[in-house]
Amino acid sequence: MEEMNNEQPTITIDDKTYLLSDLHVEAQAMVARIQSLRSQQQQLQMQMIENERAINGWAEDIKNSIQVVDDGEEAVQ
Repeated sequence: MEEMNNEQPTITIDDKTYLLSDLHVEAQAMVARIQSLRSQQQQLQMQMIENERAINGWAEDIKNSIQVVDDGEEAVQ
C-alpha cells in the first residue's frame, strides 16, 4: 500500500500512486491507522501460532505422563 518514492512516502490506490503528503490530513490518519491495524493483526497471528504450539506441547506432555498399567487401566504419574 505505501511505498517510498524519492524519499517521499506514497500510497497506491486502484493502481494509481499518490504522495502521502498530498492526501487530506484525515486520509493520512486513516493510512496510519490501517498500518497500525495490520501490524496488530500480524502480532495476533503470531500469538495464535505460539499459543497453538504451547497447547499442543502441553497436550503431548499430558499424554506422555500417562502410563498404561498391565491390567489395562490407566495410571497417572
